[in-house]
Amino acid sequence: AWNAYARGNFHLDSGSEADTRKAIEQYHAAINLDPRYGRAYAALSLAWARLGAIFLGGDEQRQAYVEARTAVDTALQLNPDSAAALGVRGYLRAYAEFDWVAAEADYRRALQQMPNDGAAKYALGSLLATLPLLLVFILFQKQFVSGLMGGAVKG
Repeated sequence: AWNAYARGNFHLDSGSEADTRKAIEQYHAAINLDPRYGRAYAALSLAWARLGAIFLGGDEQRQAYVEARTAVDTALQLNPDSAAALGVRGYLRAYAEFDWVAAEADYRRALQQMPNDGAAKYALGSLLATLPLLLVFILFQKQFVSGLMGGAVKG
């Protein structure tokens, strides 16, 4: 199971759509060999989330996020304190579900489990740095749009 998991990590790190799909196959192979392999479920969730976020759109993207959510839920059932799974769930909550409060809680909990995890630090920092700007835009979007369109010339 570990070998399939490691092959999945290799493919996921390669970054292409084809390699991301190969990673998903390898994580499934690891899970078939060891159905209680929580790290493989967390990695599978990350692969599906990455596939959906980068390479897919519309219904395919939504389905990829459903697959990611199912895998991360299983990973957290197997190990509720998995920093990797908490990080992926935080990502899904932030960027697929737009639940930024829950995403922040997941990222903070992941950091409690692994205080030196650079990915979790980056994810939390990115979320906290982006939220104020996003909230300002949401609150004043009508004014932004009318200001942009005020000088437009129809022609």
